Amino acid sequence: MYKRILAASDGSECAARAVGQAARLAQLCGSQLLVLTVVPQNLFAGTALSMPVVTDEVLREVRDAYRKILEEAVAVAAGEGVAAQGKLAEGSVAATICQTAEEEGCDLIVVGSRGHGQAYNLLIGSVSSRVSQLAKVPVLINR
Repeated sequence: MYKRILAASDGSECAARAVGQAARLAQLCGSQLLVLTVVPQNLFAGTALSMPVVTDEVLREVRDAYRKILEEAVAVAAGEGVAAQGKLAEGSVAATICQTAEEEGCDLIVVGSRGHGQAYNLLIGSVSSRVSQLAKVPVLINR
C-alpha cells in the first residue's frame, strides 16, 4: 500500500498522536517512516525578535529546541515498535513538508489537525490545510 510515510511533528500533542498513527500505519503496511520537524523560516518575523537581537546563539538554541522536538517524535514512533528516520529542516512549514515528501519519495503525508491553536490558525492559517492543498501525494490529517 504505502512504501514510505512522512509524519510531520511540531511538538504539539496533536502532532504526537499523528506520529503514533503514522507509525502504526507504517507497521501495518511494512512501510518506512520518516519523521520531519520544520523550523519555521519566519519564526521571528514581525516580532521584537526580528531586530538584531536574534544572535547566532539564539538561533542555535531555537534549532536545538526543534531538534529535541524531533527526537521526541522519533521516540513516539519507537514506542509503537517502528524505527523511524528523523529529519530536521528549515523553511516555510507546509511547503517544506510537501517538498521533503517529494524529495524523499514518500507516498503518504501524515500531519496533526492542529498544533498552534485556533487563534494562530485564524491569523496564519492551518498547516494541515495548506499541506493538503500543496501535496502531490495523499495526506492523512489526524485529530
